[in-house]
Amino acid sequence: MHLACQIKQIAGSSPCRRSPDLAGDALPQKPAPSYAIRLRERVKRHLRVLRGFALANAGATAVEFALLLLPFLLVLLASTDVGVKAFIQGDLDRVLEEATNNLALKANEASSASKYKEYFLCGALGPLLNCDDLEIGATVVGGRLFDYRNKPLSGLWSLGCGGDTVLVELTYPYEQIIAPFAIADIIEVEGKKRFRSRAVVLREPILTGAGACSN
Repeated sequence: MHLACQIKQIAGSSPCRRSPDLAGDALPQKPAPSYAIRLRERVKRHLRVLRGFALANAGATAVEFALLLLPFLLVLLASTDVGVKAFIQGDLDRVLEEATNNLALKANEASSASKYKEYFLCGALGPLLNCDDLEIGATVVGGRLFDYRNKPLSGLWSLGCGGDTVLVELTYPYEQIIAPFAIADIIEVEGKKRFRSRAVVLREPILTGAGACSN
């Protein structure tokens, strides 16, 4: 205790206040925080960090683009694949329809499948079709057309006689790239899938003569 403080006490003055810097007279220290308080503070600190990540948008557009790029490309390529297959099927139908318009009258000019393909088909093909890959077949329908729905005509060539009903079939190789389906008529010939287009022709019995046959 300071000397001045002792004199004040002897004189009956107000007691002297103790200075906190005296030895043994330091202010009481706060108790250490409990584990729960420390854990709560730690959680708050982590939440502030996570909130900062959530609010940060630098590079968000690039990340979103990278995540959506692959699905977008798959959808785009699959749509293109389906469109190409539909185009091939439509081109086969168009070529066969054009080639069979006069077949009722000019069947005698197509004495073989190779000549028919050369004279009537190859010149009318679109840019996606190769004439060498085309296969054509024809047969006289005896009975119901329903019975020929799953019967391949490849290798057959019979245009019948005047008055006969003739089924003509045109096929083209089918290739699966991405999409496992196609908006087309697909058949399997000798273990390989092919596009198919068919047309039914009624041979003209008068202009070609009753005995005009192309067997």
